[in-house]
Amino acid sequence: KEDPQIMNLKQELKSAKEYLQATIEELETSNEELKSTNEEMQSTNEELQSTNEELETSKEEQQSTNEELETVNSELQNKVSELSRANNDLNNLLASTDIATIFLDTKLSIVRFTPSLTKLFNVLPSDLNRHIGDITAKFNSDTLYQDAETVLNTLVQSEQEVQANDGSYYSVRILPYRTVENMIDGIVLTFVDITKIKNMKIKQQSISLAREYAENIVETVREPLIVLDFNLCVVSANKSFYDVFKVTRSKTVGRLIYDLGNRQWNIPKLRKLLEKVLPEKKVINDFNVEHVFESIGKKIMLLNARQVVREEEEEEELILLAIEDITEQQIVQKKIEEAEETKNLIIFPDHNPNPVLRVKRDGIIVYANSACKPLLNEWATEINKPIDEDLIQTLKKVFSSRKDKEIEVTAGNTTFSLQFVPVAGTDYVNVYGVKSTRK
Repeated sequence: KEDPQIMNLKQELKSAKEYLQATIEELETSNEELKSTNEEMQSTNEELQSTNEELETSKEEQQSTNEELETVNSELQNKVSELSRANNDLNNLLASTDIATIFLDTKLSIVRFTPSLTKLFNVLPSDLNRHIGDITAKFNSDTLYQDAETVLNTLVQSEQEVQANDGSYYSVRILPYRTVENMIDGIVLTFVDITKIKNMKIKQQSISLAREYAENIVETVREPLIVLDFNLCVVSANKSFYDVFKVTRSKTVGRLIYDLGNRQWNIPKLRKLLEKVLPEKKVINDFNVEHVFESIGKKIMLLNARQVVREEEEEEELILLAIEDITEQQIVQKKIEEAEETKNLIIFPDHNPNPVLRVKRDGIIVYANSACKPLLNEWATEINKPIDEDLIQTLKKVFSSRKDKEIEVTAGNTTFSLQFVPVAGTDYVNVYGVKSTRK
């Protein structure tokens, strides 16, 4: 028999081997599990790495999204600022234009209005969203609301005039309110103050009637009348002017007065009147002008001129020129003077022993008694011929001063004292001579 100790040792060895084998198997199992776990961990690590990469990508995307949001937010902020600025500009524009404007929605409720609207409606800021018919108007608005509904239904604008309770006039225009998308979202009413224009029209009508009245009066005046502008061009003339001076309207109106009738009106005295005298005095009466016209002959005229200002154009000056033809009057007056002169000569002292002469302004002797024979012989002249040339200057001085003047002249061996005496209201002087006693 074997030794029990050896058997125990074998048994223990066997147990140890079995235990070792079991341990080895467990170790292998554990290794396999660890290997599997390691593979799982590696796979998990890869997944984590992939997740981390995805997170990094998401982070970058998030960052990019944040930047885009910041940009969009900045743009929106700019848009809000621009919108606010535009709204402020619109409000200031509507307020500064002084045009009463009201915006209504499709139900004719108030959406917005300008401050000037308070002149026409008793409206307050708290009246927004109220129907326009609930607001008291300061003018007759019976047809206004019906017209507003008509424009809203037909989309055809309407325009009318209304008179406010204070007497002012307004032009009311009703238009459809169109959005950017061309959608109708209500109507717009504007009230433009046309009081000044209305009053101006009334004033123009009055002026037009007054002008027509004045023109009718001018046409009935017998004396020729002509109206000139600041540049001395003809604005109008009456019928008498065309008839007397044988000109037509087409060849007169709009032309320079000096160019009328083949420049027949280019008269030096007329130029002096219009260009020098009238601008200083503004009104000229009885300015005498003599001129020979090609078509109508010699005319003696009295010109009356005055500067006037057009009422509707305050800065435009006109010249009203009235022409009185006194040619016939002058002829008659001259005949009367000649007759009177002849009458005076008839009773003139022909038998006066002393020389007596009558001399006209131009030096022509119109009368000389028989005692003037020595003087006429000395001067080599006779009646109806000029006086001696040396006496012309004396004659001029007497006419200019209207005072008597005495001179001495010699005829042969005789010395005469001649006294020149102007006759009041006439165009001649009397010359009285006596023999001089001086030696």
